[in-house]
Amino acid sequence: MRGDMMYNTTEQKKPDVSVKTDIRKILWEKLSKIREHELILFALCIVGIIFSFLNPLWYGHAPGFDASVYALFGKMWAHGEIPYQDMIDIKGPGIYLINMVGYRLGGYQGIAFIETLFLVFGIVSVDLALRLFKFSPLSRFCSIVTVISLLGLRYYYGDMVEDYAVYLAMIASYPFALLFNLRRFNWSIGLIPAFAFAITTSIHFNNGAYFVAWYAMLFLFYCSAGSLSSAMKMTFSVVLAMFVVFGMYFLYFYLEGGMELVNNVVFYSIVIHFNEQAYNLNIPDLSAGFVGFVRTGLWIILAGFVWLMYSKDNLLFVSREGNDRRWFFLYLGFGIVATIVANSLTGHIYDHYDQLYLPFMFIPLAFLMHRYLHVKQDIHISFLTILFLLVFLVSEHAIWEWNRQEWEQPDVYIHAGINAVIALAVCLAVFFMRRWFGFYRHSHTVFLCLSIFISVIISVYALSIGHTVGVPWDESTAQKVRIINENTELNDKIWVEGNMYQYYIWTDRTTSSPYLITTQLMAPYDFKTKVLSSINYFRPKFIVVREKSVDDFRTAEKENDLGKYSQQDLAFVRFIRANYDEVVKGLYKYKKVKNVVVPEKEDVVAEEEEHSEDASATGNETDSSQTSEQQSQPQLKAVEVDSSESGNSSSDSGNENPVKESQSENPEKKDE
Repeated sequence: MRGDMMYNTTEQKKPDVSVKTDIRKILWEKLSKIREHELILFALCIVGIIFSFLNPLWYGHAPGFDASVYALFGKMWAHGEIPYQDMIDIKGPGIYLINMVGYRLGGYQGIAFIETLFLVFGIVSVDLALRLFKFSPLSRFCSIVTVISLLGLRYYYGDMVEDYAVYLAMIASYPFALLFNLRRFNWSIGLIPAFAFAITTSIHFNNGAYFVAWYAMLFLFYCSAGSLSSAMKMTFSVVLAMFVVFGMYFLYFYLEGGMELVNNVVFYSIVIHFNEQAYNLNIPDLSAGFVGFVRTGLWIILAGFVWLMYSKDNLLFVSREGNDRRWFFLYLGFGIVATIVANSLTGHIYDHYDQLYLPFMFIPLAFLMHRYLHVKQDIHISFLTILFLLVFLVSEHAIWEWNRQEWEQPDVYIHAGINAVIALAVCLAVFFMRRWFGFYRHSHTVFLCLSIFISVIISVYALSIGHTVGVPWDESTAQKVRIINENTELNDKIWVEGNMYQYYIWTDRTTSSPYLITTQLMAPYDFKTKVLSSINYFRPKFIVVREKSVDDFRTAEKENDLGKYSQQDLAFVRFIRANYDEVVKGLYKYKKVKNVVVPEKEDVVAEEEEHSEDASATGNETDSSQTSEQQSQPQLKAVEVDSSESGNSSSDSGNENPVKESQSENPEKKDE
């Protein structure tokens, strides 16, 4: 029996060996899958980092629209000046805080670095959320790359409030998906989207549509599941995050300026937008808010997504408890309505407003791609939807010229209608060709190559175009920037008319007037008088005025048609002529500044070529001081200006100005 027992024991050990072999095989298969997931995530992060080089701030250039204001505010706040007191704009303090932290880290490049971190964390969160939905790595990669490419190729300016709204929504995607999948509220998970929501609303109060959609759906979802406590906990987490974030802002501004400064913050960041004539338009304009839903192609994705979800017994989550499709459709409905309302508050139609729709594209687009790659019965619908979307988006840029300024609403729908007809024709042609030839196969390799091709396009675009974005618009603008840089120091102040905020970044100078509200905003007070009082007090060394404004006023003056100008406009002109001399058209210097160093265009180019040759020959030359540079540069012309001239001498259309006559370049060639 002992021998039998020993024999039986050896018999029992044989299965153990086979089990060990199976375990190793299973672990190796899981490890290969983990490597695939991590490889996709690593590739997405690399694409995001390369994408960030589209940001002009990496190169010290000026981002478009209001982004230059935010960078300027971050610099001024980092140097000790107080927002809403020393500089005033109509966005929340959150965007200025981000720029201030970034500027302290590393100047304008530090601001770009902070934005890159937001983007990379957002990409990681979206990938984890799509992984929770059990989408394949290739479908996740292609979905994220497609949306990021749409952002970069069409909407991206850098450092815009809409950019951060997209990044924060992406960061909150994974926690929201977890709260939905868990069927209950979890504090460690729920506080992440709550604080992201608070930060988003502190940047701009109407950019939280994505969070509103998720919270509204989850609240009803918890209540319907009988978990009222989870719904109340989630609501309390949002209130707590809002209290912490806005409480810190209140404490800071109260300590800096008391309740008067706190009231300024509330007025300029929120209340002013609801003034009856704030934008001189009938607002809210829901048709203007609907534009982004059409232009981004989100309606195409949702059409295919809804069709697949209702035509097949498709479940969104692996968990089969309840009907997840119904709740996810409710979330999308809340999101579209909230975004339409948010974009309708201004009544304007700018391209970057469309970005608020982009976070709603990730999950439906990944679902369509996953069904195309892995579910045979869904190939036709998913393939035609993706093809329709790509043709629709590409047609806008292949046929029309993309407008970076404000759009006319009829033009948007005309473009979208023609693009949709073209996409429909292409899809019908492909559909009938597939049926005619009986070719219904699909290749993962082709889809992978398409995904890599899209990521290569956005990467090459970012690396090749990024350093050319945000430079001075023309030679006339570049000359003004050079004159200001050569004749001022870092602590000197300038003032720029209208919304040409980029001058502050190009010259690296600060503003002499705290009022930087864009001219399109109808402030409920005498805005121009406040600006004139500010520049009269600070007396900036240089004032930049639009060349078109100069030409229009001189034409009206010659034709005795000054009645169309307000008293504030005329007072500003009198102040300029009495205290400033025109250096070149649109650039005025304070009369007490004796010497003005004016770079010549041809000599500057020769100097740059000579400098590049010397740098390549020596390789390690030390930079001289600013004083020695000014003494050694032969291309700079020092012009003496007689400060005793009266303001009337410069009023004769600027033709008798001695500084302007000294320029060798024809001023007519420098008109914008």
